[in-house]
Amino acid sequence: MPDKPGLKGYIADLRRINAETDDESEIMKQIRPLVARAALSVDRLRDEIYKPNEEQGFAVRVLHEEADHSLAVLAVSWLPGSGAHTHDYGTWAVYNDSDKITVSLHTYGKHPNFTDRAQYDMASKTANEYQFAVE
Repeated sequence: MPDKPGLKGYIADLRRINAETDDESEIMKQIRPLVARAALSVDRLRDEIYKPNEEQGFAVRVLHEEADHSLAVLAVSWLPGSGAHTHDYGTWAVYNDSDKITVSLHTYGKHPNFTDRAQYDMASKTANEYQFAVE
């Protein structure tokens, strides 16, 4: 179980869990209880993570990413009333959202911009490649 506080501890826990199993259900089961603790650590980070990208409606900031993109922890700040269109992740994902704050913590098994993920247009029933700008 986790014994290291803060974002560095969260990263260490993620690495340990990924080394122990490649079963996505087990990974998510083990990571879910750690997300709230990690989100509290992110909440204490620099003020710039609270500044959404006006054009995109949200801003994505990399808090940690492995060199091979196999693990990514991102802080996403949202403008009020904004959100992402329907999309998939192309990997496993655990995130912590709250309607009380405008920053959410997203943890991915691989940085989403390095997966074959799609954004869906429900009206035209089409799927298009989906990547987001990283601040």
